[in-house]
Amino acid sequence: MKHILQYGRPTVYWISIGAIGFLFAATGMDKMLNRSLFEFQLSLAPLQIVRNAAPVLSWTLPVAHLLLVAFLFIERLRVAGLYLIILLIACYSLYIGGLLLSSAPLPCSCAGIKSGISWSAQFKVNIALLAILAGVIYLEKTKDNRQKNFAYA
Repeated sequence: MKHILQYGRPTVYWISIGAIGFLFAATGMDKMLNRSLFEFQLSLAPLQIVRNAAPVLSWTLPVAHLLLVAFLFIERLRVAGLYLIILLIACYSLYIGGLLLSSAPLPCSCAGIKSGISWSAQFKVNIALLAILAGVIYLEKTKDNRQKNFAYA
């Protein structure tokens, strides 16, 4: 059992990093390739600030997604990338939560991977992603501690 825990952790870690990287790359590319549709959907948002910022957000969000994917695969930027992804998903979750709690009409879902998913399901997926990201950060931090302990043993 100790063997599985010792050698299974890197596998879980890298599968999680790869899955999050794939999800963000696919989402970023989809938003970039369908930027005008994404901007239109942002312009339908119930929040005035999102509607006003739609032209800027339609460029910056896909670029941020793709940059964060690069951060995941550059060792010295990985932890910063993980925290920034958590921040981005947490902000999006707060936005979705606010939409779900309000009586405002919900705009249509964004195109791409999640086109068939409801807003409440997207909220649940985001919460699951936040939990996975917290686990990845935990594995990253304990990896550093194990390496330091091993070096001084």
